[in-house]
Formats: sequence, C-alpha cells, structure tokens
Amino acid sequence: MTPFGCAFKTALGWAAVRFNEHHEITGFLLPSSTQKSHDFLAWTVHRSFPQLEKAVVGYFAGKKIDFRKFSVSLTDASPFFQNVYGALRTVKYGETLTYKELAKKAGNPSAVRAVGGAMAHNPIPLIIPCHRVIQSDGSLGGFSADGGADLKKMLIDLEHPPIPPTAKKQAG
Repeated sequence: MTPFGCAFKTALGWAAVRFNEHHEITGFLLPSSTQKSHDFLAWTVHRSFPQLEKAVVGYFAGKKIDFRKFSVSLTDASPFFQNVYGALRTVKYGETLTYKELAKKAGNPSAVRAVGGAMAHNPIPLIIPCHRVIQSDGSLGGFSADGGADLKKMLIDLEHPPIPPTAKKQAG
C-alpha cells in the first residue's frame, strides 16, 4: 500500500501530511521553513487532502480548530502508544494536562515515563496534540518536533490568546 501525501504552506511555514486511501492520517510534519516537508513526502503519491489543509492553515491563522474529526491510523504504534494517543485525542483545544494525568487517563497511572516516550514518538503531532501535555510543576517539558520547547510554547499560546485589555475591563 503506497501512502499519499501533500505539503502546504501555513503562516508558520511548510507543513506536510501523509495519509492512506481511507484518508486516515498516518504522519504529520509541523510547519517548518526547511526542506523537511519535501523529504517527508519523497516516497508518497502526491494527492491533496483539502479538508485537513484548510483546518491546519486555519489553526495557524489563529482559528479554533477541532482536529478530532479527522481519522488517524496508528497501525505501526504499539498497543500502549495507541491507547495513550487515543486518550490524548480527547483533550480539547485550549486544554492542557500533565504526563501523570495522561497516564491515568490512558489507564496506566504508573506509566508516566512511558507516556513521555509516546509523546516523543508521536507520528501525528497537532492532530494528536502532544503539545498539550505538560509537566506536573506547570513547566512545558520536552517537545521532539523541530523548534522544540519554543514551538510547544507557541502552540500552547496560540490556543490561549491573551485577553484584550478592553475585555478585562468589561469583565471586572
């Protein structure tokens, strides 16, 4: 089975997605200004995925997007990783949780380090929102995508825009 894929430009740079014939996402590259998106697609059949492209472009333009409507295929992931990714997909836009909370949500409260490993090997970041997982002390923790913790902070900040001063006055 040959995977399909496409690259597209967002406000942050080029992103890329791989998917199967059922339009289940099998891989995703967060936006980058490097050639990686093209390298990622080198062995795919180029076909567009307009619904996902529109959603990702909108997300990076500041729109609240729910990626849970897109199907994913995690056949290469271990059953444990699949379980963790499934639990993480229930975390909504703008929410965060700790690695410990995710381990509990995935049904294995003592597997905090293994959950960290699942986050580091997430093949579909953003769609499986590993950027929403933080450390128990409130610090960000690691992020394996290009841009590291700076990109993770940017994604969290994107989902938590600052309250405009006029809204603060009206609320107070």
